[in-house]
Amino acid sequence: MTTTIGIVGAGIAGLHLALYLQKHGIGVTLYSDRAAEELSSGKLPSSVALMGATLGRDGELGTNHWERPELGTFAVDIRVAGDPPLVLHGALTQPFLFIDMRVYLPTLMKDFTSRGGKLVVARCTAADVGRLAAGSRRCSRVSRSALPTSSPSAGSSPGSFAGSASRTHS
Repeated sequence: MTTTIGIVGAGIAGLHLALYLQKHGIGVTLYSDRAAEELSSGKLPSSVALMGATLGRDGELGTNHWERPELGTFAVDIRVAGDPPLVLHGALTQPFLFIDMRVYLPTLMKDFTSRGGKLVVARCTAADVGRLAAGSRRCSRVSRSALPTSSPSAGSSPGSFAGSASRTHS
């Protein structure tokens, strides 16, 4: 019997875990409430600073698409207004990478699926975890009004992914 792991959530932790398991020959089904295209066309959820451990993990997973000196942050300056103003400067021993999650997460999703990973776009709840562990391949239906809306992109409408219980991308 082949081991298959289901991961609910396609944030940094879920995607890194899925890619790590995949690299080590373990089948993974990743459940995300949004497809890569929906993430990349939505509102900015956050920008994060990827530091040493995360950049190292990206390197090990073959997902560091941004390892170029011109993209690194080598120092941090903080200025606080006042009389006199407070000014702090810190040189970083290893560069940070500040990246828009609309770029980072969809790129990792595409890496995952291009390597044979199974991505299911569905709104999963805590109640679904037991059913998924018992062998169900679907999350429960969620009414369209219960789903969050996203920014519309060309050819779509807010919440357009809610038309079915799930979609599979591989």
